[in-house]
Amino acid sequence: MLDLPLDFHLGRRTGALVHGLQQAISGYQILIFSLVNSLVPVLVEGVTVTIVLISLGLPALTATFAATALAYFAAVALHRGDLSASAQAVSKASIDANSLLTDSLINYEPIKCFGAERRTVDSFVRSSGLLEHCWARLQRRRLRLGLTVTVIFVLCMITSLVIATQAVAAGVLTVGGFVLANLYMVQLIRPLELLSTAVRDVSQGLAFVRPIIEVLQAPTETARENRRGPNSDRVTKTRGSRRRAGSVSFRGVQLAFDSGTPVLKDFDLDVPAGRSMAIVGASGCGKSSLVRLLLRLCEPQAGTILMDDVAIDTVPIDELRAMIAVVPQDVVLFNTTIAANIGIGKEGATPDEIVQAARLAELHDFITTLPAGYDTVIGERGLKLSGGERQRIAIARAILRDPLVYVFDEASSMLDGPTEGAILRNLREISAGRTTITIAHRLSAIQHVDKIAVLAEGRVVEQGDHATLLARDGAYAAM
Repeated sequence: MLDLPLDFHLGRRTGALVHGLQQAISGYQILIFSLVNSLVPVLVEGVTVTIVLISLGLPALTATFAATALAYFAAVALHRGDLSASAQAVSKASIDANSLLTDSLINYEPIKCFGAERRTVDSFVRSSGLLEHCWARLQRRRLRLGLTVTVIFVLCMITSLVIATQAVAAGVLTVGGFVLANLYMVQLIRPLELLSTAVRDVSQGLAFVRPIIEVLQAPTETARENRRGPNSDRVTKTRGSRRRAGSVSFRGVQLAFDSGTPVLKDFDLDVPAGRSMAIVGASGCGKSSLVRLLLRLCEPQAGTILMDDVAIDTVPIDELRAMIAVVPQDVVLFNTTIAANIGIGKEGATPDEIVQAARLAELHDFITTLPAGYDTVIGERGLKLSGGERQRIAIARAILRDPLVYVFDEASSMLDGPTEGAILRNLREISAGRTTITIAHRLSAIQHVDKIAVLAEGRVVEQGDHATLLARDGAYAAM
């Protein structure tokens, strides 16, 4: 699931994948149980009893068994479609109910803030009611199959008793043979019942497994890497030689989500190696989309993105992302310690490296005031911390990563003025000589950069440094 591209996860509700996985495990257990406890015993027992019945020399009895077997298979085949459809409805309703439950419990704070507890519970009641209805419909169809199988069993036993009785009366079969024939007929019907039950349960198990099979069949990010050019090692070698920056170029890039209005149209932008570039513009103009494109979290419909004149789609994704550190606007933290959250930025980071990164992010002094220090657990999504503290953890992660390219996406939007100023100075020192892309609404954060690009309607409409753009009295000056 972690290998799947971003657009796959954006189309899924919170908790739906996890519950789908749990449900698939249950489905696999049903399948394995049915195969081990039904199919193999049925084959062994059925073959053995059939041989015994044939040896009795009563073709009518053998024909009765054959007709019964055909009737069983016909009944199962007739009901299998309804069972499968009902089981799929149960699967979908169960995933929907559980994803609503998970989503509500994770977002408890806004629910409380807006007094939406009762509305949330009512939504869950409706969702659970639909799940109950789907289960009831599935059980009714299982019952209908059970009744059909029972009728077939009764008719089979009546027929076999009549045939055996007539055979005894005609002297063809002894009383012992009569008992043996009916006993083995019962023994032969039992495996058929087990087989019909197994088919019923397998239909349900397959319905439970199907959603996760669809997930497993979805193309992963690595599967999309279907081409590598002859120059694909150049960027990787750049990192190995510790070159301190790489150029970034967008050439004729076009991007649209869900086949809607293009976010970027024939977008061109060059960020020279070791220089700083700020990207500004109105909300929705495509600034943050550039970050996703650069990290290959999404792919453009047209155009090329280059690093050091090498197309990034010819570079392995893990190597590409190892060269870039992003400080996002919406910081995502894990329910673990501060040290572990910072350490995500670099595999195998030492405690000293984590502390140094925290110092540069103006976070160390705050951490030392906590009773557990760097071992403080920060809660689900870091909600025990303020917005500014969460953002400084994200900055520390990026510092720890020691990348070739820094991307700051509203990196100081949640910081107060003095803290913002101190961190911006640190960031300038840290990123000196490296390629830096800064996305910002607060123009105080970008006045120091080498060049500013102003986006509008998916294109760059102005470029230049702060003073030049102000003097031009255009879109940037209006901002």
